[in-house]
Amino acid sequence: MVNDRPSNSGRVIGETLLLFSLLAAALWLFTWNNEFPSTLHADEGGKVDFILKNRPPDFHHPLLLIQTGRLIQTVTNWPGVEGAARAGRWGSAMAGVLLLLGFYFWVRRPLGAGWALVGTAILAMMPLLAVHAHYVKEDVMLTAAIVAVVVALRCWRENDELWTLMLLGAALGMAAASHYKSVLMLVIMA
Repeated sequence: MVNDRPSNSGRVIGETLLLFSLLAAALWLFTWNNEFPSTLHADEGGKVDFILKNRPPDFHHPLLLIQTGRLIQTVTNWPGVEGAARAGRWGSAMAGVLLLLGFYFWVRRPLGAGWALVGTAILAMMPLLAVHAHYVKEDVMLTAAIVAVVVALRCWRENDELWTLMLLGAALGMAAASHYKSVLMLVIMA
């Protein structure tokens, strides 16, 4: 008798391809039509100045957002204020993709891979996420960091090996650098 079920490795490859396709589509959605003027959102101006290094650091703006924007602008060489705004927006968009990836791993075990993919796709299309991922704002980075901490905390509680503790430390560091509100993660940790 021939087994008509796909092999476990074939299923994992299929799930992985679907997940990466979904994440690529989300990145396209989060960066689509992203070249609007930096004056459209009042909060972007100060962050763009920090990305351009036109202002001394004052720690009122999230370090992770500013440094990510600087790195992207350095790599892409997008010029001027609009280039810095575009780089910061790409940083927010990539944080949105990381948020989706973390969400997928958070819900995969209780819901299964199929429903986790459906839930991740729905989250990717939510206007709140899709719109915020278009701006140089820290909200998406903070949310991605919180999801990363929750996933890493669950991994560490289930498997207290060194790599899970390092993952938790990296997630907490990302949260701390993303926004001052991340201090609430200490409550979750407790």
